[in-house]
Amino acid sequence: MNEDVKRILLLAANPKNTYPLRLDKEVKAIESGLMLAKERELFIFKHKWAVDPTDVHRAMLEFEPHIVHFSGHGEGIEGLVFESNEGDYGQLVSTDALAGLFGLFADQVECVILNACYSEIQAEAINRHISYVIGMNQSIGDKAAIAFSVGFYDALGAGRPIEFAYRLGCNAIQLSSSGKIFKYPQHLIPVLKTKSARSIIFPEAFTPNPSELQPTNPTDALAEYDVRRSSNPQDLSINQQSISFHYNLEQLSQEFIAGLDDFSDWVETEKIRNVLGRDLIRKLRTQEKQIRARLDSDFSLVVVGDFKRGKSTLINALLGSQVVSTAVTSETVTINVIQYGDHLRVEACLVDGGRVELQPDQLPSEQLLPILKGLPKPISHLHIEVPVEWLKGLCLVDTPGTGDIMRQFDKQVHTYLSQADVLIYVMFTPAVLSESERAFLKCSVLPQDFPKVFFVVNRLDEISEIEAQRLMERTRYQISNLFPNSYTFGLSALDEFCRLQDIERPNPSRASALEAEFQLFRNCIHNSILLNKNLIQLDRATDLMDQMLFSFEASMALIKSAMQSDQQRLNEAIQQCENTTSDLYARLDQHKQQIRQKIDLLCEEALDWMNIFVTRLEHESITSIPQSDLKEVQKHFHFFLTDALRKAVSQCIDTHSPCIAESVDKTLKLMTDEFQSLSNSDSFNLDVAQATFGDLPWTNLDTFNLLLELSGSDGIFELAGHLLLRQAKDLQELRQASQYVRRLKDSLHQLRQTVAQEVRLLYDNIAQKIETRITEVYQQAIEASISAMRQAQEIASHDSQHINSTNEGLREALSLLSDTRAFLKSFKQKLWSKDAVEINRSA
Repeated sequence: MNEDVKRILLLAANPKNTYPLRLDKEVKAIESGLMLAKERELFIFKHKWAVDPTDVHRAMLEFEPHIVHFSGHGEGIEGLVFESNEGDYGQLVSTDALAGLFGLFADQVECVILNACYSEIQAEAINRHISYVIGMNQSIGDKAAIAFSVGFYDALGAGRPIEFAYRLGCNAIQLSSSGKIFKYPQHLIPVLKTKSARSIIFPEAFTPNPSELQPTNPTDALAEYDVRRSSNPQDLSINQQSISFHYNLEQLSQEFIAGLDDFSDWVETEKIRNVLGRDLIRKLRTQEKQIRARLDSDFSLVVVGDFKRGKSTLINALLGSQVVSTAVTSETVTINVIQYGDHLRVEACLVDGGRVELQPDQLPSEQLLPILKGLPKPISHLHIEVPVEWLKGLCLVDTPGTGDIMRQFDKQVHTYLSQADVLIYVMFTPAVLSESERAFLKCSVLPQDFPKVFFVVNRLDEISEIEAQRLMERTRYQISNLFPNSYTFGLSALDEFCRLQDIERPNPSRASALEAEFQLFRNCIHNSILLNKNLIQLDRATDLMDQMLFSFEASMALIKSAMQSDQQRLNEAIQQCENTTSDLYARLDQHKQQIRQKIDLLCEEALDWMNIFVTRLEHESITSIPQSDLKEVQKHFHFFLTDALRKAVSQCIDTHSPCIAESVDKTLKLMTDEFQSLSNSDSFNLDVAQATFGDLPWTNLDTFNLLLELSGSDGIFELAGHLLLRQAKDLQELRQASQYVRRLKDSLHQLRQTVAQEVRLLYDNIAQKIETRITEVYQQAIEASISAMRQAQEIASHDSQHINSTNEGLREALSLLSDTRAFLKSFKQKLWSKDAVEINRSA
C-alpha cells in the first residue's frame, strides 16, 4: 500500500428524531473537490451512512483511516449523537468513550474533524491522543458546516498542510456568509486543537474597516434573511432552496414610529379618552415617552458581575487605556457611564442634577471617596468621556460588584438593567458559579429577556490551561441551561491590557492563547453589537411597546367588567379595596405572616449552619494555631475571623435567597387566585384580581436585590471583631501558643451567642422589609384598581346616550388593541428577518 496515500473516513449520523441535515450534499461536495484536486491520487475517500457506535470501530478497523470526519449532531458536554441499533432514536456517545476509542487508534489516525455543534469539548479530549482535532465552539449552521468541509478538503487535495486547510475552511465560511449578519460570526466557530502545543488555533483576526462598520448610504443597508433548513420542522417543505427577503432598517424604524404614532393618535380620540380616563391616559403617555426615548438614546452596553471579577479591567482592555480605576481591593465605588468625547473628561453627577468636574487622576478610590463625601448631595454616577471611535453612539456602563451595588446603587442598577440593550456578565471562580451569581442571573438578568448576553470568564491567566479548559466546560454547561443562546468567552482582561500597553504579560507561557481568546471576544463584540446596534435597539423598543399593550389590555378588561356590573357591586368592590379591615386586607396579612414563618424556619436553619461553622472553626482553625508562627497569628487572626464570619453568613443568605424569592412569588400568585372568592365570586371579581395583582411592580428581582441589600449588614462582623479585640491586649501578651488557643476557646461561647443574636436580627430584618414592600406595592396596585372602578362609576352616572357612546368607544379601544398587536407581530417578524438563521447541528 502506498504510504503517501491518505485514507479519509467520513461517518455520518442523522437519527430520525433529530433535525434533518444535508449530509448527502456535504459528502458529494467533498468527493467532487477531491476528484478535481491536483493530488487526487494521494487520497482515498470513504463514507458510512447512519453509523451507530459499533459501526464506528468496525469501519476504523476495516479502513484504517488517517483522517476521520464525523458529520451530524452534537450535544455539548453530553457527547455526540449517533444512530441507535435499537430503534429510530439517537444514541449519545460520551466524550470519554470517544477519547478512549481514538486513543486505541492513535498510531494511525492523524486528524479528526467533528463537524457538529458544541463539539469542542470532544475535540479537546480526543486531542490527548490525536495530533490534530477540529471541533466547533458554538452551534454551527448546516451551510457553514458544509462550506468548512469544502474549503478544508480542497486545501488538502492541493497538498497543503492541515493548519492551512483549517484556515481555508474558516475563510470559506466567511466568504459564503458575506453580507449576512449572524448572532455569532460563523467563521470563528471551528477551532483546531494541536497535540504538540495543546493550544487552539484561530482564524486570522477580523478587523472591521469603517465601511463595514457604517454603510456608505444608511438607506442601502439591507437586512438579509436567508431561509435555510429551519430548525422548525413545519418549515422544511419550503426550504429546499435559498430564499432571501430584503428590508431596509431605516424604513423599519420609520414604520415602527408610524405604528406608535397611530396608536397614540387613536388613544387621543374623544370616544377612547372617555373610556380610559385621565389616570390611564397619563400612564400610557409615560410609557410612550419611554419607548421614544429608547429609540433616541445611545446604545446601552452594561457590564455587571460580582465584586473583584475584573469588570473595570475588562473595560480598560476594550478601550485600550486606563480609563476606569482598578486595584487589589474592590475598586469601583460608583457607577461609571462611559461615552465618546473629543478628550478625556470626568464629571461626578449628583442625584439632584448637579455636576462636579474631576481630574482623571482623581478616579482611584482612595482619592475619589473623600471627594464624594464632601459633595453637597449623594452621587448618582460618574460620567466619563473618552476619545475612542467605536464608542460613538454607545453608552458603556461599568458597575460596582453585585454584592456591593445593591446596597447603595440598587435603584439605579434596576434602571440601567431595564434600559440595557446588551449585557456583559463578568465572572471568575475556580469551581462553578456561586450561589449568589446563579441567583442574580435567574432573578435579575433572565427576566430582562436581553436579545444578546455575553458571559466572560475572566482572569484565566491565573490558572493553568488544563484548569481553564475544565472551568470553561463546566461554566458553559451551567450557563447553557439558563441562557441557551448566549455567548461564553474565557479570557484574561489583564493580559490584553498589558499587551496593548506593551508591558509585561501576567502569564507569558499562555500569552499567545489568551491574546487569541480576547481577539475572538473583541471580534464578536464588533460583529454582533456594533454592526447590529440599531437593530437590537429597535428590538428592545418593540418589547417596551408590547409591555404597554399588555398593560393597556389589563386595564381594558377591568373597565369592561366594571361597566357590565351594577353600581352596588362596584361599591362593594371599592369598599373591599379601601377598607383596611376587609377580607382583602385580612388575607394580605395572613400571607405576610406565612412568609414570615417561612423566613423564621430558614433563620433556624442558618443558626444550625453557623453553629456547625463555629465548631469547625474551633477544630480546624484554632487547634492548628500551634503549628503556625504565634506572632503572625496574633497579628492577623481576628481579621481572619471577621472575614470568615462574613463569608459564612453571606453563604447562608445566598443559599436561602432563591427559596425566599420563590415563596414571595407563590404568595403573589395565590393572592390573585383568592381575590375572586372575596366578594361573591364572579367574573368581575376575577378581572379585578388580575388587573389589581396581575401587573405588579414587584418581581423576584426586587426580592433578590432586597436580600443583597440586607446581606451587606456588617453588624455581626463588627461585633465578632470587637469580641476578640476586647481581649487583644491580653492575647498579645501571651507568649505560648497553648495559652493563646485556650483563651480563644474560652471566648467561643460568647461568640456563638453573638452570632445567633445577629443572625436572628438579620433574618427578622429581611422579613420586615419584605412585608413592608409587599404592602406598599399592593397598596399602589389597589389604588390603580380603585381609579379604574371609579372611572366605570363616572361613566355609568351619565345618560344613556353618553353610555352608548362610551360603549362604542370601548369597542373601538379593543379593536385598536387587536390591530396594534397584529401590527407589532408582523413588524417583529420583519425585524428578526435581519438575522441569517440556519439549522444548527445540535440535536
